[in-house]
Amino acid sequence: MNKHLLSALLVLTVAGVTGAAQASRSVQAERTETLQSEVVISTLSTEDLKKQLAAPGGKVEDKSEVARGEAVTAIVRATGCMKDDTGHCDINANVTVYKPDGTVFHEAKVLDLASGRVTVPLDVDANAPTGLYRVVVNVRDLTARHFAVVERRFAVK
Repeated sequence: MNKHLLSALLVLTVAGVTGAAQASRSVQAERTETLQSEVVISTLSTEDLKKQLAAPGGKVEDKSEVARGEAVTAIVRATGCMKDDTGHCDINANVTVYKPDGTVFHEAKVLDLASGRVTVPLDVDANAPTGLYRVVVNVRDLTARHFAVVERRFAVK
């Protein structure tokens, strides 16, 4: 008889723990979407870029090839962060741009992405080597403890 009582107690305990975990996941799912990130390369002036970002839909030109000496900006966008109890996103990014030879061209650390985007101006001057550049962005949602890595390539001619 004690074995049956012990078995019943064990089943109820496991069911309670499973139900609490499912409820916790349900609350967590309500507070977050899927973390999505992208990198866009733009050659617009700062003023034109601000206008495009502020426009409904926030669509920005995306260049795969830029000229040396041209103003170049990498725009990092992220959506779907988990909001904390105050409704704030605690999300940041590290951006590293590599030259065609694999050495670091530009690096920016712990950029705040709470607004959903950040711009990183790149100094592609007249002496910048031509070839294929690689942008690597590590995005971290600190509330959800999720991360994403996004890569984007663009050519300098």
